[in-house]
Amino acid sequence: MYPYHPQAPPQGYYAVPLPPPHQQQQQQQQPQPQWPAPPGAWPPGAAAGVAPPPPPLPPHYGYAPQPYQMPPGSQQQLLQQHHFHFHQQQHQQQRQQQQMQQQQMLQGQQQQQHQQQHPQQQQQRLNQQQQHQRHQQQQQPQPQPRQQRQAPPPPAHPSAAAAAAQAAAAAQAAAAAQAQAAAQAPLPPATHYSIDVECVATGTGHHDRCVAQVALVDERERVLLDLAVLPPNGLASVRSFLTPLTGLTAERLGRDGVSLADAVAAVRACLPPGAVLVGQNILKDVHWLGLREGEDYGGCVDLAGLFRVANPKYRGGYTAFSQDHLAKVLLGWPVTEAAAAEGAGAGAAVEAAAGGDGAGGDRGGGGDAAAATAEAAAAGPAAPAPPPPAMAPHDARLDALKSVRLFNLHRAVLSGDPAAWADAQRRLLEAPATPSFAVRHPSWEGVCMGNRRTCTCGGPFFS
Repeated sequence: MYPYHPQAPPQGYYAVPLPPPHQQQQQQQQPQPQWPAPPGAWPPGAAAGVAPPPPPLPPHYGYAPQPYQMPPGSQQQLLQQHHFHFHQQQHQQQRQQQQMQQQQMLQGQQQQQHQQQHPQQQQQRLNQQQQHQRHQQQQQPQPQPRQQRQAPPPPAHPSAAAAAAQAAAAAQAAAAAQAQAAAQAPLPPATHYSIDVECVATGTGHHDRCVAQVALVDERERVLLDLAVLPPNGLASVRSFLTPLTGLTAERLGRDGVSLADAVAAVRACLPPGAVLVGQNILKDVHWLGLREGEDYGGCVDLAGLFRVANPKYRGGYTAFSQDHLAKVLLGWPVTEAAAAEGAGAGAAVEAAAGGDGAGGDRGGGGDAAAATAEAAAAGPAAPAPPPPAMAPHDARLDALKSVRLFNLHRAVLSGDPAAWADAQRRLLEAPATPSFAVRHPSWEGVCMGNRRTCTCGGPFFS
């Protein structure tokens, strides 16, 4: 009745008979609709774009999907089977529970019999359990009772003296911290330098000089150079070392002396291109070293002109002071007793020397020539005096240091405070001036010191 098919119908489906063979041939011979249909193939009356009815389903090889229908009486049989299995599981669980209870009862009876037969072992076992419990309790940290926190005592009110001491200590600590930070901070490069040159005499005239010492000090008072210089023709060409004026000796020059070219090269190596040179009659020192403005240094500041004071004794005239006088009055620089006594004997009215030694060694101010001549005439001629043995000689390093301190004083204090500058001018005019070495000694060891009134060599004066 059914055509053979090797595959059994799937679950949920049952076989249906196929149509007779002549119907199958008719169905195969009928033309199948095409989709999409060609133009003009739509049935009359159909709207454009409407799909034709779907084709009939192909045969399913002897079976077609149909909903499963349980035979009558099958549902009741399934329910009976379900109840049977359920009651069977319940009976099995009850039997298992009864067996477990019986086993527990047997174990309890066995333990009771063992305890009755062996009471000592049971007591030991109990003692061991108790010891084990006590040991565990001892190992566990016992909770400590909570301690009540005590409020801190109220701060004591310091007295006024204690508060002031604390404030002073805090201010001192802050100042020390600032000073330490300032000391550790890198300093900017120096811009101002002081050069001082000391010369020895190679002849009897006041122009017969050669460089014998060079010192260089920066604006922070650091001594960069202090060199002894040998004369170009040797120590035998020196007529006088002018030791009271320069502090130089043949022993020092012979031991520490270098050539003038090496000394000038060292000075140029220390000076930056835009350095400003500071000193008393600084142009003399620049001339002796052969330095060129714009190449070796940037400019000069002459202390003789920086500290000159308008003197009301003269009509529109100024008084220029020596470096020693400026340092003594404004810096408190000590002056030897011999020099002070000799200056007092020569007359305290001489504020500035009329001329220098022509060598840049004696730091005397030029001043107004007419004023100096008038005061010298009023004071009388200066008699030559023997050399004071206790007088301290000049030194290039100390003279450069004086110049730097005077310049820093003027730049930091006097230039910005008119009252302080007026007081400094009054003190400079009122203080007794110490005459220069050339005024006190017109000639030393047969060498003319270049004083205009007492010149012994007849050489010219250019200033």
